[in-house]
Amino acid sequence: MIKRLKRNFIIINMTIVAVFLLTIFTVFIGTSYQSHIRSTEQFLAQALDKKRADMPNPPEGLPDAEPPYEGKPSDKLELPFAYALIVAVNQSGEIEVLENGANIEADELEKLVMEALNGQESGFTGSNMLMYKKRSSFDSTMLAFTSSEPIFNTLRSSILTSVVLFISGMLLMFFIAERLANYSIKPIEQAWKKQQLFVADASHDLKTPLTIILANNDILKSHTGSTISEEMKWIESTQIEAERMKELTEKLLDLAKSDSEEAPIELSSINISEVIGSLILQYEAVAFEKEITLLHNIEKEAFITTNKACFVGILQVLLDNAIKYSPIKENISISLSAIGKRITFSINNKGPVIPEDMQQSIFERFVRGDKARSTKGYGLGLAIAKSLSDKINGQLSVKSNESDGTTFTLTIKKK
Repeated sequence: MIKRLKRNFIIINMTIVAVFLLTIFTVFIGTSYQSHIRSTEQFLAQALDKKRADMPNPPEGLPDAEPPYEGKPSDKLELPFAYALIVAVNQSGEIEVLENGANIEADELEKLVMEALNGQESGFTGSNMLMYKKRSSFDSTMLAFTSSEPIFNTLRSSILTSVVLFISGMLLMFFIAERLANYSIKPIEQAWKKQQLFVADASHDLKTPLTIILANNDILKSHTGSTISEEMKWIESTQIEAERMKELTEKLLDLAKSDSEEAPIELSSINISEVIGSLILQYEAVAFEKEITLLHNIEKEAFITTNKACFVGILQVLLDNAIKYSPIKENISISLSAIGKRITFSINNKGPVIPEDMQQSIFERFVRGDKARSTKGYGLGLAIAKSLSDKINGQLSVKSNESDGTTFTLTIKKK
């Protein structure tokens, strides 16, 4: 899938660039071609005017050149090409050769003239692709011809240059598109790998209790003559695994709900000092079972505008984790401080150190600092806490080392 996305990304970008370059080069070639056509037509018009001015008895009725020249025409005439021939044709159809620089035979000359007379004011004629220009009056017509070879040589040169530039541009764009594709697809590739890992871990954590439940049922089915009290251990085992599945399912639903952005969260001003104090009171009984003491330093009357349910959910996850991973008879430190426009909540325990390379990924789904899974859990709690933190624009971070233990910190800006 990732390779297909990368390929499609490159194809789309290459297609867009190809269309853009083709459009640019087509306009360039077309503009260059039309410019040379106009230049040649101007040259032929000037050649006609010059020849007419040099004739002792110029044909009457021919229009003046536009714009009219000042001084002698020969002084103003700049010829980019050597014209091939100039002729004058009277009403009787007689052809008078005024200039025959191309040494064209009489039969060929007559054919060229007839084609030009039957054509438009300017254009191409003859097997040699001569370009012509004509000036007509009521009693005669003058025609000037020149070779079109310079025009088509320029056109071929423009096309060749455009092809070379197009190929070079496409090769360069392919190199850039491939780099951009790798850069753009990288987050998607990482998300895809995380999703695959998520499905694999979720399947593993669901498969284990299901396997045990089915095995217990098979044992119960084989002991048809036994009483409930005799098979209680299998029933209790099934109950435990069913509760594990229920817990995992509820966490997955909570995570899906926290990811959903369809319903906007409601914000209100809450006294988080009271909220934290109430939660600590609830968790003291859980901590007491492990002979853990909850030490707290909570700033009084700290108010913040946030969503209470999200805030409580984050704190519950952090307190659950701290008690779960804290050694027996150890202290857990809880603090709340309000400095400037920031509220900072932190909780520290002396449990197993989270490796430094995992501290960035510990908030991802099914990622656990305890890689051996020796501690009960699914690796979803911190992912839920991170998602809730993002929804209330909070920043959730962790620091863990041998000397200080593990500290989770939640920072929220006051509004």
